[in-house]
Amino acid sequence: MAKKAAQSVTSLGATKPAGGRKPIPYNTRALLWARAAGRCQYTGCNRSLIGDLLSGSPNANLAAIAHIVADSERGPRGDKILSPKLAVAVENLMMVCDVHHRIIDSHDRVADHPASRLMEMKRLHEERVEIVTGVAEDHGCHAVRFAARIGDNESPVGKGMIQSSLSPDRYVVAGGWIDLDVVNLDLPDHDPAFWAIHLRNLRRGFTEKVHGRMERGEIKRLTSSPFRRSWNHDPLNEPANLHLWGLHPRTRRDQPTSLIQGPVLLRTMTC
Repeated sequence: MAKKAAQSVTSLGATKPAGGRKPIPYNTRALLWARAAGRCQYTGCNRSLIGDLLSGSPNANLAAIAHIVADSERGPRGDKILSPKLAVAVENLMMVCDVHHRIIDSHDRVADHPASRLMEMKRLHEERVEIVTGVAEDHGCHAVRFAARIGDNESPVGKGMIQSSLSPDRYVVAGGWIDLDVVNLDLPDHDPAFWAIHLRNLRRGFTEKVHGRMERGEIKRLTSSPFRRSWNHDPLNEPANLHLWGLHPRTRRDQPTSLIQGPVLLRTMTC
């Protein structure tokens, strides 16, 4: 069974070369896969190129390998001198999904995708992969999120925002998201009891979902993100933030504070 699963991705994005085109060596394709982490390198896509659950093909290879400078002078971004020189160079290859392969090579979109732009996409993607995968295994943490409805708005802190604020020193472990939100609290934020109720619920949620796991050693580190006070960049609700910060008596408070864009403050807490 394992052998069959492995065989389904052994092509590593290979396609049968047409005419007299030079085939891309297996080692070059493997290197490109590793540098791209099996994801589309087109900026903003980042789609995983392994597996399709809808068709029941979890190990399907969905990758396409695109040339930045075409391997033929007549191809997209082709060049009389560079095309033959870079035809199978990994520095001239991008791993992309089928959609973006078609876009960057389509006749009416080539002008929007010069070699310099594709080179930059490839560089940024591979640098990000290097940073993210370079985080030490024991630097994982759990993320505690606390949000509340402010006026007519919800105020969640996005997972992507938290992940970005932690990189490159920390990462959220698998299953490490802990939400302490108060669901369906029908109380306006101008009510005098609003903050008191939220702080009480915050204490209860922390006790139920976090405290015991910390005592058992299941949670080694926490990063906390409080709710935003409003959507117009007003200051954070610091009392709620500090309350969350001080709930556990063994929390060290000498950890660095990470400030990210927008009115969201994240603090890393270590037991």
